[in-house]
Order: sequence, then structure tokens, then C-alpha cells
Amino acid sequence: MSGEARSPRSRRLSGMEKERAEVLARHKDEWLRHRVLIDEVMAGGDYEQARLVKTIAETLKIRQDGERRTWGLADRPEPERSEGMEIRWKA
Repeated sequence: MSGEARSPRSRRLSGMEKERAEVLARHKDEWLRHRVLIDEVMAGGDYEQARLVKTIAETLKIRQDGERRTWGLADRPEPERSEGMEIRWKA
């Protein structure tokens, strides 16, 4: 049965997994961009800008938490990494 076509349900599930992965990749990118902002502000010592960057971080967290709940990602434990070893906790 290796030549058998995949069912529409399995195609839909793999599509959902792809979309979830895209959400997580976008979230990671947003935090990497935030890191650049905070590093620049800390180097410059502008406290008003630091306050703005803090507000951006809080907004990102709120929005991303909501998106993770929407996509069913909030209930999945994040893998832990230590010295090349990855530990995945069962939910």
C-alpha cells in the first residue's frame, strides 16, 4: 500500500502542523527582532526608548500567548535541551 494516496484528513493534519510550525517560527523571529531592539536601547541608555521596548515585549507576549492557545500549542510542553540532549515531556 505504499503507492496509496494520502487521505484528505491526513493532508489536512499535515497542513495544520505546517501552519503551527510557521506560527512558532514567526514567534521566534519576533523575539529575535526584539532582542536587537533591546540591545540597541541598552547600548544607548535611552530610558524612554527602553520603556517602549518593554511595552513591545509585553504586547508580543500577550499576542503570542493568544495565538498559541488558538493553534493548540499552549498545551504542548517545550522541549528542554542540555548539552546536545533533548528531553520531551509527555503531556
